[in-house]
Amino acid sequence: MMTLSTHARVLLVDDEEALRQAISWDLKRKGHQVVEAENGQEALEILDRQPIDVVLTDVRMPVCDGIELLSRIREKGKSGPVVIFLTGFADLAPENAYNLGAEAVFPKPFDRKALLDTVAQSLVSPVERWKTAAIPAAAKLLALETRDAFPGRRGASIHVGRGGFFARIPDDPLPRLNEP
Repeated sequence: MMTLSTHARVLLVDDEEALRQAISWDLKRKGHQVVEAENGQEALEILDRQPIDVVLTDVRMPVCDGIELLSRIREKGKSGPVVIFLTGFADLAPENAYNLGAEAVFPKPFDRKALLDTVAQSLVSPVERWKTAAIPAAAKLLALETRDAFPGRRGASIHVGRGGFFARIPDDPLPRLNEP
């Protein structure tokens, strides 16, 4: 996986040429290499020919839609490129997209800066992503609540990541509720 300091090879898949041009311009301005496809079938052919780090794809397209594209990418191997959905339709719930293996979902119209930030963040390894709290304000709130949740436990902490959170509790035992 790449780090934020490197540039991605991005496959941009959308049947709307004007949208592809606008997003492509933004990505190239950030130093990324961009390859464009009008539909999922073209995208699959490109993926067979060259390495790609991130796929930005519309959900609804003729020939082969974004859902089928994602499914076929995942069939080829778990370490395939990151897939981010761009959609103008509400018939794909974000939870369903994530369950299919999408990294993110952006409803159209979307904030182009947020999309670029998500592309950059998706290039960070999963281990590095877990080291950074997904929502800094929530992390602060959890850090404050940790003192109350684990009184007298020095070093207790709650870590927030993209896939959820976990609590680290020091080894010294706390009395159990079912113990006398």
